[in-house]
Amino acid sequence: MLSNIPASPLPRLQDYDIDPHNGFLPATPPLSKLPDSYYQPWEDIINNFNSLLLIGKLRERVLKLPLLEVDRLQTLKEYQRAYTILGFITHAYIWGKNEPVKEVLPACIAVPFCKISDYLGLPPVMSYASSAMWNWHLLDPNEPINVDNIVMTYTYSGSTDEMWFYLISVQIEHFGGKALDNMIKAIQAAQNWDLEGLSKNLAAIADAITDINKTLIKMHEKCDPYVFYWKVRPYLAGWENMQNAGLPHGIIYEGVDCPAPVTNPEEVSPSKYRQYAGGSAGQSSLIQALDVFLGVNHYPTSSEWREWKKNPELYNPSKHVNYLMKIRDYMPNLHRQFLYDLKEAFDIRAFIEELKSNDKSPIAQEVFDNYNLAVGNIKEFRDKHISIVTRFIILPAKKGPFLGSYNIGVTAEQPPAPEQVKASQESIQKSLSQNNTSAKPSISTEAQSGVLQSRLATGGDILYPQRTPHTLESTIQRINQLEIKKKVDSNHGIAKQVADDDIVRGTGGTDLIPFLKQARDETIDTQLS
Repeated sequence: MLSNIPASPLPRLQDYDIDPHNGFLPATPPLSKLPDSYYQPWEDIINNFNSLLLIGKLRERVLKLPLLEVDRLQTLKEYQRAYTILGFITHAYIWGKNEPVKEVLPACIAVPFCKISDYLGLPPVMSYASSAMWNWHLLDPNEPINVDNIVMTYTYSGSTDEMWFYLISVQIEHFGGKALDNMIKAIQAAQNWDLEGLSKNLAAIADAITDINKTLIKMHEKCDPYVFYWKVRPYLAGWENMQNAGLPHGIIYEGVDCPAPVTNPEEVSPSKYRQYAGGSAGQSSLIQALDVFLGVNHYPTSSEWREWKKNPELYNPSKHVNYLMKIRDYMPNLHRQFLYDLKEAFDIRAFIEELKSNDKSPIAQEVFDNYNLAVGNIKEFRDKHISIVTRFIILPAKKGPFLGSYNIGVTAEQPPAPEQVKASQESIQKSLSQNNTSAKPSISTEAQSGVLQSRLATGGDILYPQRTPHTLESTIQRINQLEIKKKVDSNHGIAKQVADDDIVRGTGGTDLIPFLKQARDETIDTQLS
């Protein structure tokens, strides 16, 4: 006989601004414009965003902005658009484009941004919500919301690569949305002792995660690692743990924590600075909801855990929590509350674990198998995520900005293997050593096919230098210039070349790979045996 599993009232999706079909994705498109012309100065900047950033005039235009009040924003949609606009402008202003980083966010942006953020229950920083969830529109307004009719609205680079990066997140939210409804139905079935209903909904959740995994791996199709790491990622970073990116204390929100104007940041106390993590897919409420429902628990990172064990008297529950718990503060407030209420609603893992011990029927075994299948699919998601982070962040960080891309005719289902990387690099070295540089060479077979793992770039393509074909002669010339160029400081915030043993941090300041592997291993530990 099963013991009673503690339960709280079952959450209703509509109470948390969750759509039964689209999940956390808005049920209707975000606004394309703030209706009150009072906010036209903000709209003017965001409508010319890429051009202003490109020509180095964005900061100049921001400093000319009036300080606008936020009390003329009337609806949640208006607040969400204002938050998105000011988030993009804030990160572009702080990180710049080929400019020194700024420590002070002007009051004309800082004051309204903080007020809008307080209203939404979010920090005043670029978040997953503003870069993905509230940053899209319909290609055809007369057609329904689906993955083939959604396009991204704003980017930092103006590239299709960046659009694709955000769009993958939106598609994941769309495909995974149906799983939220299945979670509620699964809990209802368990409470009503409907094992067939429980098994059916667990299988549906597992299928939804499979769709998520298939979508995630499509990142390889249309997003180039070079463009992402060097052109996009710097703007997604926040100002927490960003000492090496030029923000040792964070930034000053002028007019909020200290009076405007701030003429000399060095005279401002570090206590007046704010530190926030940047935008990250880890801020997705969907993936965390799946973790909560399935009972996947995450713990402090290994270094924090060791510190805690060594000095237990220093334990602070608000500090010693896993990063995934910390970044719930970067989720819309209703979505964040859903995670807490879902946790309290019912412990599905404990129910299934006890069911397996007491019920040997075929349907009980089916419930058990479908639960483990769903957890296994989450583990597969984290494996794929580690693979993507390695290709799009770790490898570019180790290679540096002048050696081009990792695109070698990669398909979505087959990201490049390490041996392909090594073989292509060895091919270049062998080709260079065997040819006489005084003779005019022909274009190499590899360059013609466009499938080299690493191709040295000329100035032929500024945004995608790694895609420019090369003769051996031009490649040799480029190599001769490489050592000189490597000495030039090409760093842009967190976009920098690092040594093999250096830490590569995420936009939230985490040590990326150990953190992701720990989350993956914690998922494995959740499976029942």
